Amino acid sequence: MIRKFSTGSMSKKAHIALLKNLLLICNLAALVLYLTMHIIFFDFPLALPEETVIVVNITAIASIFAAAISLLLFLTDMADKIYRQKSGMRIPLYAKAIPIAAIVLVVFLNACNNAATTETKKDTATQRVVTPAASTATAAPAVAEGTRTEASTGMHTVYTGLEPYHIYLLMNGEKLNHTDIPIGEKFTLAVEGVKGLVEKDGKVSVGCSLLVSDAGGRILIDEKDQYAGRDEMTLQQAKTLTCTIQTSEAMEWEKRYTVLVKFWDKNGSGKIETRVIFRAIDMP
Repeated sequence: MIRKFSTGSMSKKAHIALLKNLLLICNLAALVLYLTMHIIFFDFPLALPEETVIVVNITAIASIFAAAISLLLFLTDMADKIYRQKSGMRIPLYAKAIPIAAIVLVVFLNACNNAATTETKKDTATQRVVTPAASTATAAPAVAEGTRTEASTGMHTVYTGLEPYHIYLLMNGEKLNHTDIPIGEKFTLAVEGVKGLVEKDGKVSVGCSLLVSDAGGRILIDEKDQYAGRDEMTLQQAKTLTCTIQTSEAMEWEKRYTVLVKFWDKNGSGKIETRVIFRAIDMP
């Protein structure tokens, strides 16, 4: 096939066969890469809806990449045939390969850049809050809604009406890049740079619920609102919201537990829900 391409003698049938082969190779390579990443990061939680979107995206990118290569080869081959008909000379193979390689590299880098985007957003309209004259409320500006996954801990967040800037885990005052928690320790899920809370009389009101369950679905912790009795704060104080998770002797070593934390705006409809799976380990 390389010889035919270099001499400009590839038929349309050969180009179609090349496209099919490239589609197969690129998609297989994408799926192998996807599986390899899951094998390497086996501790990360799996969520079927998000994983389905990822698989669809990577196969679509691989297919576009294969089609782009095939189209470039076809156009180059056609240009060679036209040039040969007019001048009686062939375009050298290296002259064909260099621009194709350059364009393929650009397509590949662009595809990688698009694939690296893990957060999806869409603008929502600003909502006006109408209240009696005795109590004034200020509606928050329009914010994005969407999902976010933190690569280091596998935390998956869904938000609407409120928008988090940064989400992370803390233990003993240090940020965590893992989810191994010693039994008996407590850790904190923190959300920084929260936007979208609705002010009422110069204050915002926030709720925070916590649910911890084991792999079998048994609920170990069920706190309806950690902020009960202290849910009113200034907008500046609410820029960072935290939820404390206390491990206990009811948990077992090397077992995994699912934490579901929900922050919600008591003056509006905004909410931030984060799910993370941690592994209970012996005290180091």
